[in-house]
Order: sequence, then structure tokens, then C-alpha cells
Amino acid sequence: MKKLLVLVIILVLVIDASWCQSVKSEMIEYSISNLPATPLPSTIKNYWVSIESTYLETNKKLLEEYNSEVKKAEDEFKLAMQQYNADVKKADEEYAKAMEAYNSKGVGTKMVEKVLLNENTKPTKRGVSMPVKRFVEKPFIPSNYNVEALSSTYISIPTLEKKNDNALKIIVQLHGYDFTKPRILSQQQSTLNYSSGNVYQGTRINYSAEYSYRHPMSIKAILPNGKELFNHTPSQLNNYKIITMNGYTNSDQLNTEVIVKNSEEKVLQENLQFVNSYVNNKFGNDVVKRKVELFFVKNKNDEYTNLTVAFNNASTALRMLVSDSATAKPQLQESINTWNIAIQQADLKNKDALINKDIFIALCFNLLEANYALKKVEDGYVVLQKLNALDLSSKERIKKSQIEADFAELKKRMIKL
Repeated sequence: MKKLLVLVIILVLVIDASWCQSVKSEMIEYSISNLPATPLPSTIKNYWVSIESTYLETNKKLLEEYNSEVKKAEDEFKLAMQQYNADVKKADEEYAKAMEAYNSKGVGTKMVEKVLLNENTKPTKRGVSMPVKRFVEKPFIPSNYNVEALSSTYISIPTLEKKNDNALKIIVQLHGYDFTKPRILSQQQSTLNYSSGNVYQGTRINYSAEYSYRHPMSIKAILPNGKELFNHTPSQLNNYKIITMNGYTNSDQLNTEVIVKNSEEKVLQENLQFVNSYVNNKFGNDVVKRKVELFFVKNKNDEYTNLTVAFNNASTALRMLVSDSATAKPQLQESINTWNIAIQQADLKNKDALINKDIFIALCFNLLEANYALKKVEDGYVVLQKLNALDLSSKERIKKSQIEADFAELKKRMIKL
């Protein structure tokens, strides 16, 4: 009985200890303003954007070739109609002459030919096929846009002023919408039909259009002194993508010309938004979203109240980092201070310590994210060195590698021209 009581007490103590030190996490999504990948000289305060459509001459040539081919087909048809009318007239004349000869025969002769010789010698008119005008398919002509309106609508660098004087020149070249001929696909689908209270199985055919497309664009950046910083066609805009338009129950609804035109407008907008993000990533403070894991310690007592407050304050501060940085940054720094004090008290060899190895690692990851958000590279590397000295799990190593890569990119962006 005494042995059983001792085992129960030990079990209760073990369970109680586990309750006291339970590391939990929560996914936090926040926005952060990145530093430019290519910092500009401090003398450059302005930018200017111009958009060029490089395909307009090609459009003109395609239209000229099409109109020429249409005229050629029309001329061919006119000649064919002239020949047709001449052939019809000749056939009429031949028929009239043959009928005259046939009518000149006596009735007896006609009866002999028809009955005895089994021949119907009555002439028939020779048929003449009417010509058909050759169809000339109209080529797809990429739309011509108001480039001034596009540049003012889609491309903006908020950290610079939009002026042409002593400005960074951004030139975006549109190379035109390009696509493969849409394929019409059909798929049979089982259906349940209801009639007069009865249910019976049926089928229907669903139709879709599938094609590949791209709208390549080049981006060029030039300094006020004429030096070209880069001239690049991003692969994201140059590679073909596949699009499938579903939801058609009748193949007649698939007007591929309308489908392609609607897609052209949508792709133009998406690509210009990509260009805007690309330019701001290079020269501005591009705002991007981060989804990260923050850790806290759950327990039934009050030993970790300070860590709970630090977690809550950091979560709030990260979420308002862009909208109210003046409030968010000091609040986030307070959480950093609390976590730094906590990890200094760690006992990594004692699982029952107030700050054991698991809590220490969790707080280090919190510190890494907070220091990254505040762009404190050196402080971040100090924390990484602490983690490098530990035997981490596979999941923890992957997480450390990801944030390490983020700090490496941040360090590179902090180097000024």
C-alpha cells in the first residue's frame, strides 16, 4: 500500500512539472517594410517612370498583311466569279444547243432510243460550281494602351518623389500579349435528375478552353548621369503559363476571342503590379507580409507572467509595425529586453529549471524575429550563435536556417552606396 502511494505521489509530481513548463506557439502574420536591394545615392530623391509598347510596329505590320490578304482574297473571288459567270453562260448555250438538236428528232427516234436501246438521250444542263471566297483569319492584335495612364496608375515608389528632375529613370517595355491557340476540351459528368418525384441518373458534357499565355515586360533603370543600373526581363513575366477556363455547358458559349481578350487585360494588370513590387524591392521600401511563429510558456502558476506579457506586446507591436512604427518599435524592444533577461537565467541541463533548454530555444526564436523586424542585424547574429552551440531538432534547424537566410539578405541590403 505504501509503495502504491509513493508511485501515485511521483506520478502527480511528474504531471505537475510538465504542466508548469509547456511551450506553446501562435502563428503571427504581419507586414514589414524592406530596405531596398539596390540603395540609391543619397543625392537622388526623385524618380520618373515611362512605359513603352515595343509591339506597335508589329501590330501595324500584322494589320497591313491581313488587309493585303483580305484584298487578295477579294480579287481572287472576283476573278473566280467572272469565270463562273462565263462558265454558266457557256453551259446554258451548250444546253440550249443540245435541246434544239434533241427536239429536232422525231418521236419515233426518241422512242427507239428510250425503249429499245434503253438510252435517255434527253440532254441535261452541265452543272457549274459557284466559287467560295477564301477565308482569311484575322490575327490577334495586342491592345494598344495609354502608357501615360498605366505608368501613373501602376508604378509608384513612395520613398521617392515623382519628378523628372535629377531622377532615377524607370523604363518599362511592354512586348505584347502572346498566347497559343485555345484548345476546346470536353468532359462527361454524371448527374442526378429529378422528374415527377423520381430520381434518375444522367450525363452532361462540360466544356473548357485551355491555352498558354505570357505578356513579357522588360524593366530598365538608369541613373541621372546616364549609367544603366540594370536591364532585365523577369522570368516570371517571360515564361508561358497555362490557363483553363471552366464552367461551360455548351461549346457555343466558348468564344475564344472574347476569352483571350479578357485574359489579356487581366494579365497586363497582374504583370504591372509585379513590376511595381519588383521596382520597389530594388529601390524603395517594399512592404511584404511575413507569417511567423512566436512562442510563449503556458503554466498554471505565475512564474512566466513576464514572458506572457512580452509575447502579447510583441504580437501587437508586429501587427502595427508598418501602420504605427513609432508605437510599435519601443513596445517590441521591451519584449526583446524581457526575453534577453530570461535567457540569461537559463539552465540548459536542467529540464525542471524555470528557463530550461526548450524555453531557451523558443525565446531565441522570438528574439530572432523581433530583431529582424527592427533590422538589428548584429543582435540577431548574437542569438544565432547561441543556437549554433545547441543540439537542435530537425524542425528547429530548418527554422534557424530560414531566419539565418533572412538576416543574410537584410545585412546585404544595409550596405549603402
